[in-house]
Amino acid sequence: MSFEEENDSLLEEVFELLEGPDCENPEVILLIGRSGAGKSSLVNTLHKVLTGRFYTIAKQGSGQAQTVTLDLFRYDNCGVKLHRISDKNTKERLTNLLPKLPHILDCAGLADENTPKLREIIELLIGGYIRPGTSIDALEKKQEKCGIGRLKEVFKPDPACKVSKIVFMQGCIDDIPKNLIQCLREVLKISNPATLTRKYQCEIFVLITKYDLVNESRDPNLDGNGISVDEFKKTETEIAEAFCNVGAVGCNTLRWVSFTDNVGFSESQIRNRALKFLKKMIEPGVPKMPEPTFSDRLEEYLYQTLHKLRRACIKQIRERHLNCLSIIGGLVIAFFFIYVISCLLRAGV
Repeated sequence: MSFEEENDSLLEEVFELLEGPDCENPEVILLIGRSGAGKSSLVNTLHKVLTGRFYTIAKQGSGQAQTVTLDLFRYDNCGVKLHRISDKNTKERLTNLLPKLPHILDCAGLADENTPKLREIIELLIGGYIRPGTSIDALEKKQEKCGIGRLKEVFKPDPACKVSKIVFMQGCIDDIPKNLIQCLREVLKISNPATLTRKYQCEIFVLITKYDLVNESRDPNLDGNGISVDEFKKTETEIAEAFCNVGAVGCNTLRWVSFTDNVGFSESQIRNRALKFLKKMIEPGVPKMPEPTFSDRLEEYLYQTLHKLRRACIKQIRERHLNCLSIIGGLVIAFFFIYVISCLLRAGV
């Protein structure tokens, strides 16, 4: 099968996924990584693949500034507008499916560090607290003024901006930002103390960019920037180990080439990788746990309160501040009270 034939098949699969019941709400994808990883190039490439026209709808940086001083951009439905689609059949198919295409959040390049300051900003990004167009530089200044850990009191989360999938982008010739990866992992480990479930249930993918620089024979035309296949595989393994998902390399790690990187890759090959990535982003992922109801949170709180009361009573007995009968009586009353409330909650009263 040629690339053109496979691309037609992939595009049809994308349409079928968009038409399915699993795609009622569009995914919100956060692109994260250091400057120069190719985040903006990815947005432009997806736009080209879906519309047939190349526009620099996302500004591409030089990759020199490893800072967090730019803005957060949102590209609704991959930045695609119906009037820009050149192919008549694609335009017709996407007329009703366009609102189901993923939304992409393009975050400014992040520093390679693992600090409370950066963890809070990443958490705000994932939780939908930061609105598109926000200056990350201004956000940092607000963070300094309010104090680290207080920004969630300032911003109200927007459910439409809450991230469902994270794409970590890493250039195959660039140093791996292990501190940034650890920072992201720690944010994703945050759990809800009341329900003991993960607070941010996002799928994470790794996109290894600049794959056009991988060359078996070390082509001299690459000006010394190329790497061998073995070196690339080593980088791929190191990234997987940093995320502790070696077993999921084949599933959650993808190789990427942008149109702006076009060195030795045909347009159909680049389109092929882009469609595979898009299909992966639209496919239904790991089932997410439902949000706990008010009754669930109240019941959990009551049981935790009883546990704390029991520990406090045991401590008091050991220190001989209270007699055994009063302790037992208090525990019985507390347990009976919690039991009655739990029964009422389960009965829907």
